[in-house]
Amino acid sequence: MDILIVGTGMYVTGRGTEEHGTILPAISSFQKERSCISKVLLAVTNVIRTQAAEAKSSELIELTGVPLPLKF
Repeated sequence: MDILIVGTGMYVTGRGTEEHGTILPAISSFQKERSCISKVLLAVTNVIRTQAAEAKSSELIELTGVPLPLKF
C-alpha cells in the first residue's frame, strides 16, 4: 500500500510543537500491526519544512522502533 500525504503541518508531523502530530504516528501504528505499507510519500514545497519533517519523522521512528518507508 502506498500513502500520499500533502503537507507537513501540525496534524501530520506536529510542526510548531514538541509532539509528532497525529497522522505519522497513526501510520506508524498501522505499519506496526499490518506491515503492509510500501511507501509514504510526503508532498512538500518548502525546503525548511521538509528538513523539519525529516527530523520529526526520524525522532518518531527512533521512539517507536517502527521503520516507515518515507519519501519526501
